[in-house]
Amino acid sequence: MARERKAGKASGSKRAAETRAEGPISVMVEFRQVPGSSAASVASDASRIDIPGLTIDPRFEPVPMRPQGQSAAFGGTFIVRAEVASEDVMEELRKRPDVVQVWRDTPIAPFADDATAARVQPAMNAMATCPVPPCDCAFDVAKGTLADVAAYLGADVIWANGFRGAGIVVGVVDGGITAQGRPVAPGETTRRVGRVIGGWPEVDWGTRASAWGEHGNMSATDVLGIAPEAQLYDLRIAGAIDSPGTISRALQAFQWAIDRHRTDGTPHVLTNSWGIYREDWDPAYARDPNHPFTRKVVEAIEEGITVLFAAGNCGETCPDGRCGGDVGPGMSIWGANGHPRVITVGAVNRNEQFIGYSSQGPAALDPDKPDLCGISHFAGYFDPDNGTSAACPVVAGVAALLLQANPSLTPQQVKDCLKATAKDIGPAGFDQHTGAGIVNARAAFDRCGMRTAPVIDVGSIPAIETPPSRDIWTAPVRETIPRFDVTVAWLDTPPRVDRPPTLPWIDQPPTAPRLDVKPTLPIADEPPTNPVLDQPPTNPAVDQPTLPVIDQMPTVPQLDDPGTLPTLDLGTPPLVDQGGLPTFPDVDEPGKPPLTDTLREGIPDLEQPVLPPDVWGPQAGGWGQAPFVLATQHQAPDWRVFDQMIASASGYGQGYGQGAGGQGAGGQWWGDDAGVGRAETELAAIRSGIESLRSLLTQQQRRLEELERASRSGGSRREGRG
Repeated sequence: MARERKAGKASGSKRAAETRAEGPISVMVEFRQVPGSSAASVASDASRIDIPGLTIDPRFEPVPMRPQGQSAAFGGTFIVRAEVASEDVMEELRKRPDVVQVWRDTPIAPFADDATAARVQPAMNAMATCPVPPCDCAFDVAKGTLADVAAYLGADVIWANGFRGAGIVVGVVDGGITAQGRPVAPGETTRRVGRVIGGWPEVDWGTRASAWGEHGNMSATDVLGIAPEAQLYDLRIAGAIDSPGTISRALQAFQWAIDRHRTDGTPHVLTNSWGIYREDWDPAYARDPNHPFTRKVVEAIEEGITVLFAAGNCGETCPDGRCGGDVGPGMSIWGANGHPRVITVGAVNRNEQFIGYSSQGPAALDPDKPDLCGISHFAGYFDPDNGTSAACPVVAGVAALLLQANPSLTPQQVKDCLKATAKDIGPAGFDQHTGAGIVNARAAFDRCGMRTAPVIDVGSIPAIETPPSRDIWTAPVRETIPRFDVTVAWLDTPPRVDRPPTLPWIDQPPTAPRLDVKPTLPIADEPPTNPVLDQPPTNPAVDQPTLPVIDQMPTVPQLDDPGTLPTLDLGTPPLVDQGGLPTFPDVDEPGKPPLTDTLREGIPDLEQPVLPPDVWGPQAGGWGQAPFVLATQHQAPDWRVFDQMIASASGYGQGYGQGAGGQGAGGQWWGDDAGVGRAETELAAIRSGIESLRSLLTQQQRRLEELERASRSGGSRREGRG
């Protein structure tokens, strides 16, 4: 880490030693909760305790603790911060019946490299060897950029599928962030971090970052480098300049996050790149799982927050100078950083080299640590971002991507997924140096989020009929078209004459392709559009005037309820100029030619003789008296409308003509060569029927002309007699 950001910052180990050796001792007092008591009443009661050498901190809002461990017999408890003059005062407090325990308020420090601290190089430690060679101990040399890290992890592929962390809030529990849009305190850096939406302390979040050398800005930047559309909370646990952060501040920050999560479900993730470097900083916190802060971390996880901690920088190959003699396996991961429920993150570089100072398991609270490794030693906020401090927020960014894609994941499922998909680089399987291996964002996304392959255009594949199990992740599709149990014949023949242009019998029908070609059946979610159908098609093969029986074909109304026979509103039929033939303004019933009573005299019955036996038509009752029914249960009043409905289906099902006495003689005529031949036969029969109608109308015209001539002749004779 660059030296300029360390100006004015003393070594964490020095600060810890000074805190223990001189002046009052900062402690956390755990009080039993009196039924009905509140944080304010607890603070008031604590302030009235009269023990020489005890000072209760009035600025510290008591933190409620759930009953757990040795406090379980007393119900809930509250933590109050105080200062005591000596160890003797601590013992005096422990004797009180209302006090459960007195804990040191442990100094804490960030897990980035401290350029002012002495370094132990591999050559200086004869006992140290690289556990996963080759090791990277060049903490001040970047191996690529943050963008390179994102590409290495496969995050860029996840982004391309629309998952960039949107809707996920990551709490950065660190030394503070100088956030865009906030009144940053004087003397702070001019650099700003975006997408910070809140935090703790509530009065001045987002205004300070210098206490830990802008370490919080680094962690925030690294989260956004992997999940660029995530939002952040600034949870500042560092103290003032030249003052260490303490575990009581972390306790308050976690309580704020828990309360917030209970209110609106955020934050989803908490990233922590800090801890203690040596056991003697606080033996109770280092090894006791009942420590108040460790219990609060478990409470946050049980609330549903995914919690990550950096493993530490005390790996045996080239440990940080603040580690003292506590280095290597079993002596470098302390306190909540190694709790079984958290995600503990070690460090490698982008070249898959183990970073020699990354702390090694077993941890004090769990033998199976670290869980996995993130990437460090890259140019990000600094050049480079380093330590397990940089690796932890990188993994937090991956967790944010997973949670955007699959919000139902629990903290344990996120952890299990990251471990199961990590790239193993050490000894086969889990090892105490790299855990499960290097985090693999794309593999984790494939397993636990959604498939990371580019979105597939489903125009070339059938719709999925059976939903996959939650363990199988499929590519997102834009739309699925409902499937009907219908097939359609595509005929190399002209369409029927004067077919109505639209048939809204399906709620959302696709546009039917032209029938004068034989297209491939469309199964895409975006059926081809046919502008030809915007206007009624015509039959160029028929030069005769349009017959009124076809002209007055009404548009079929939409059927919202399949299986219900629509009511046809014929309205007033248009007057058709038949080239000198009389017009027929009345319609007896749907499907019959509009013949007047006068004209009907002497004309043969046209209901059945016009159609040969194998043409679609009811086999009993006459036209319009029995519906034709599709397999979808949509109905049509006669064969023409049924035909139009089938043509509009565009390949989505199978239909049958069904009369009052059973299935129509036309039967299932489509789907094979024989069916096409039958259709052609039917069309020929219809043309024959048209010719018969024309012949009958011609005969009627001649009869009318004869009547007219006879009428004129009779009139002349009457005039003569007159």
